[in-house]
Formats: sequence, C-alpha cells, structure tokens
Amino acid sequence: MTQTFIAQLSNAGKARTNEAIKELLELDILARWKPKCRLIHLGHLTHYLKQEIRS
Repeated sequence: MTQTFIAQLSNAGKARTNEAIKELLELDILARWKPKCRLIHLGHLTHYLKQEIRS
C-alpha cells in the first residue's frame, strides 16, 4: 500500500494519512508502515470499509 492509496481509501488528503495509517495499524489491518507497508488482514479491511460507508 502506498500513502496515496491510503489517502484515497480514507478519503483524506495526504497530510491526514498519518492518522489513517495509525488507525489501520491499531485495527491490525496493516503491519509495519515504514519502509514498506503490508496489508495483513483483508477481512479487517473489508469490515472497516463497510463501517466507513455506513457512517
């Protein structure tokens, strides 16, 4: 995942992606941010996105 992708995913500008990255890390959707970001749980990401759509 790139910072641009996370910005799009969270519907935020690049300046606010650090907040989104922190939240995704806390939800165990991502593992490690730097130097490379890795998606670790597609099910958690799907659940997160469904909640974001509803709100």
